[in-house]
Amino acid sequence: MAIVTGASSGIGAATAVVLAAHGVHVVLVARRLDRLQALAGDLAARYGVRTLAVPADLSRRVDIDRLVAETLRAFGRIDILVNNAGLGMQGDVANLAEHQVRYLFDVNVYGPLLAMQAVAPIMARQGGGAIVNVSSILGKVVVPSLGMVGSSAAYTASKFALDAFSAAARMELASQKIDVITVLPG
Repeated sequence: MAIVTGASSGIGAATAVVLAAHGVHVVLVARRLDRLQALAGDLAARYGVRTLAVPADLSRRVDIDRLVAETLRAFGRIDILVNNAGLGMQGDVANLAEHQVRYLFDVNVYGPLLAMQAVAPIMARQGGGAIVNVSSILGKVVVPSLGMVGSSAAYTASKFALDAFSAAARMELASQKIDVITVLPG
């Protein structure tokens, strides 16, 4: 079974479809419950998998803890975590609002970190698992804000941080048979 965050649209929804098509039961997570419920119903009907829609703000530890508890109640295990939820931000360094940058880091960095911390002990007890962190090619290349949609030092910095946490977790969790994979769409 897999948890997919940011599942209400885009990469997250597409990932959930592929997993369900391969017979994987899926927990769909995002802030928009209506979209999650529609996708959950579609996946269950089309592929015969069990689904669960969980609305959550992944910048909040309480929501992550509730997500994990609901998943364990419904499925009894967690095999895969796809940390896909994320935000973009435009703006040059001199004009970024502090509260917006903090929220960006809460969603793009701390949310995935907290989710990894929540599921890793469960996966270790089960004998292994996989954590997939969806980052960006901008986690490898610095792109300043040059008026391009989605480009900013803050977004780039958040993806660099996610990549660093992912690399460290990959090394730290390998002995517990937990694979940590970073995907860099770009």
